Amino acid sequence: MADLKNSSNITQELDDQICQNLKDLRLRSGLTQKDLAKSMGVAYQQIQKYESKKNRIMASRLFLAAKVMNVSVGSFFHEETGFVLNNDELKLIKEIRSSKNPEIIKKIRALLSAINA
Repeated sequence: MADLKNSSNITQELDDQICQNLKDLRLRSGLTQKDLAKSMGVAYQQIQKYESKKNRIMASRLFLAAKVMNVSVGSFFHEETGFVLNNDELKLIKEIRSSKNPEIIKKIRALLSAINA
């Protein structure tokens, strides 16, 4: 059985991390609090309360926020990594990783280099 002596501290840290990641992901998505709130069907003040850690966000609203911002729900639980992948980028990475042919990966790199040049 797990030791739950410090569970309230862990819970508070996780809630704080989710709130911070909500704000970070919203900003990276180019959305205002009003934009996100409207898409989720809540008042923008509710988004302010989440981001300022005054209110906890329910799982169903976390799911809606993820859909609106095109990120996985897991994105809210990860520490800051410097970048966030949306669902399309994740699918692309999975497709590349599933390729067993190193030549295909080489060609994809060359194509991306040409596009970004």
